[in-house]
Amino acid sequence: MISIQKEKSKSAFSLVEMAIILTIIGILSSVALVAFDLKKGAAIRLAAIEVEEINVAISSFYDALQEMPGDFDQASKFWSSNCSGGSVSCDGDGDNVIEAYSEAHLAWYHLTLTDFYAGQFSGTGDGDEQTQTANINVPASVIDGAQYAIIHYEWPEFPDEHMLILAGKTNGDIGKNSILDANTAYELDRKIDDGSPGTGFVYGRNGYNNTDWDSSNCLIDGDGNRVPNSEAKNSNWEYNMNIDSNECIMGFRFKSVSGYDIAK
Repeated sequence: MISIQKEKSKSAFSLVEMAIILTIIGILSSVALVAFDLKKGAAIRLAAIEVEEINVAISSFYDALQEMPGDFDQASKFWSSNCSGGSVSCDGDGDNVIEAYSEAHLAWYHLTLTDFYAGQFSGTGDGDEQTQTANINVPASVIDGAQYAIIHYEWPEFPDEHMLILAGKTNGDIGKNSILDANTAYELDRKIDDGSPGTGFVYGRNGYNNTDWDSSNCLIDGDGNRVPNSEAKNSNWEYNMNIDSNECIMGFRFKSVSGYDIAK
C-alpha cells in the first residue's frame, strides 16, 4: 500500500515538472520570436537609413559637380593623384547615364573620392569586368547577403531610370539575386515609400533565382496570381506575403537629382 502511494506521488511530481518545463519552453520560444522580430525590424530601419545615406551622397555629388558619380568625365583632373598610374580608369563618358558595367563600378569610387560616402571600393569589376561584390567594389547592406548597385537600369525588370538596387551577389553581373522575403520587402517599401511594389519611387521585383528571372514569386496581382517583372508601374501589384522564402529584390529611384531620369 505504501509503495503504491509512493508511485502515485512520483508520477504526480513528474507531471508538475513536465508542466514547468513546457511553460519554460513556451516562454523561451516567445522570447526568441520577439528577439527575431526585433532584429528583423532593426535591420529594416537600418536599411532604410542606408538607402537615404546613399541618396544624400548621390545628390551631394550632383550638386557639387553637376554630373553623376560614375558618369563624371573629369574625374582624372579632379583627383589626379588617385587616378594616375593605377588600375582604375577614373573617367566616365559624361553622357548623363550611369552605364553597366564600368560606370556602375566607378560610381562608388567617385563617391568616396569626394568624401560624400565612406568606404573603400576598387572602382573595377571583381575578378572580371562585370561582377560586383560587397565590400570590394560595392557596399554591403545590413540585411544578410544583400548589397547595393548604382545604375541606369536598362534591364526590362525595372523602369528605365537611375536607381539604387538592393539584391544579392550574382557572379558575372551586377547583383540581382533574390535576397529579401516579401514581408521584409513590403516593410522596407512602407518605411521609405508607399508599400506598393509597382508605384512610388521604391520598386519591388522578382529576383534572379537559379539562373532565371522567372523562378521567384515576389509579385502578385489582386487575385493572387504571380506577376512577371516588367518596366510597368502598376498600382494593382502586391508583395506576395503567402511565402516566406527570399523571392524579392528592390530598386530605389534617385531623389533630388534633376535632369537625369525620364520619369519624375
